[in-house]
Amino acid sequence: MSIDNVISIVISILGSSLITLILSTFIFQPMQEKKRVYESIIVFAQIVLFPAEAKLSLGVARYNKNYLMMKIEIMQ
Repeated sequence: MSIDNVISIVISILGSSLITLILSTFIFQPMQEKKRVYESIIVFAQIVLFPAEAKLSLGVARYNKNYLMMKIEIMQ
């Protein structure tokens, strides 16, 4: 293997690493940030619009089967 081949392989590896770094920095991480923002907006909307249900979905409160059954019977 000549020195030119070794240099070519090293440059190829460094180039692919650089491209991966650029993609992750400018494309993938901003997408994850947007996802977190959207999830935060949804959670906030749940808390504002449906506070009782939001407590259950966020794990702040626990389901009370007896209360839910009574609520269902009253609605019917």
